[in-house]
Amino acid sequence: RRVLFRSWKRCADEMGFVPITKRLIGKIFKNLDQKSIESIAHDLGGTVPRELLFMTYDKMDFENFMQILEINAMRFGSVKHTRNDGTHVLNIHHGISNEFSHFLACAHQKMADDLSLKMTITNSDKNMLCLNIEKPVLN
Repeated sequence: RRVLFRSWKRCADEMGFVPITKRLIGKIFKNLDQKSIESIAHDLGGTVPRELLFMTYDKMDFENFMQILEINAMRFGSVKHTRNDGTHVLNIHHGISNEFSHFLACAHQKMADDLSLKMTITNSDKNMLCLNIEKPVLN
């Protein structure tokens, strides 16, 4: 993971990410209505993880994508990523706001929908978003 994080840092610099405090993110999102949050999430959902994936790996597959989601989520705080019979569980502890959890949920749902993945939100609150993403079954 350390190598992937260094790779993410290099990609983040190349993609033009800028550091911003959680407090500022919280203030911005608290002033947005649900429709605006969802619109921003749908515009950005999956874009950053997909770009990071292609800058880090040679191919896009489910396992590589899940690694990138974990690394991307680490920008917001601590992440617990476990696997259980083809289901990846991501618990993202960001400590920002309910609105930010809603943004993350919508962005991840957009990405899951675009990739035809089944995603379930198991918790969403002011501190944390928990989600399950199922590995696609190949026929």
